[in-house]
Amino acid sequence: SSRAGGLSGKRAKAEHKEGYFKSALIKFQPASPGQVLEMAVFLGVDIAREFYLLPTVKRAVAAPFPNDWAVGHDQQGDVYYYNKFTMKVIAVHPLSDVFIGWVQDERAQKKEELAAAALEADSDGEDNSDDDEKPRRGAARSSEEMEERMGNPWMRFATESEGECFWFNFKTKKLHTPNQYNIIIATELQDRRKQAQPKQDKNKVAELEMDLKARKAMERAFATGLRKYWLRWTVIILELRAAQATALAKAGAL
Repeated sequence: SSRAGGLSGKRAKAEHKEGYFKSALIKFQPASPGQVLEMAVFLGVDIAREFYLLPTVKRAVAAPFPNDWAVGHDQQGDVYYYNKFTMKVIAVHPLSDVFIGWVQDERAQKKEELAAAALEADSDGEDNSDDDEKPRRGAARSSEEMEERMGNPWMRFATESEGECFWFNFKTKKLHTPNQYNIIIATELQDRRKQAQPKQDKNKVAELEMDLKARKAMERAFATGLRKYWLRWTVIILELRAAQATALAKAGAL
């Protein structure tokens, strides 16, 4: 017998009835969002954070039921499981230990991945620069990377209708059509791009704007005739220098 076991009692009863989700017209196959939520709670998965485990949880829900076991209901309507050959009765899913092993393996792999990423971040962060923005940018980048490494809260669920599917967000607990999902993802991507743009120093921006205005004013001045007067003054200076050279040459000749 397993300490954790499988879905038992009222939870299994609720899961057994969860053929539809949100609407009686939507029947999911092979697993529904409600079934995944129930299984995640039973397996101890933090559905608000451990999104990377959701595919494993869905895999557990959709796993084939063992041929030598059957499902029964007691007088209260609660679910129990019994072995067809030994008549052993348990209150949990026969494969619960297997499902728990899947989750433990995934957690171990994720732990190693995060440890390696942390070491890489520490080595990249060794910089003697006096840039005050670097710690802030590094913390923001680390937070975003950690969020990405913890997985995606979105999961696609197919229905019994051919070609029909819905998207469920385990963070908001809301069901969406494919069109709604595409719009939400596009909006989130646009927001991330805006946040990724480096913030500019206001004083530096003002200085650059003043320099740009000065350059444009100079260009307008040349365009309105200042260049013409500057060229004329240059010609006068050259003529004076030529006259002086001629006078000096005559004086030397005398």
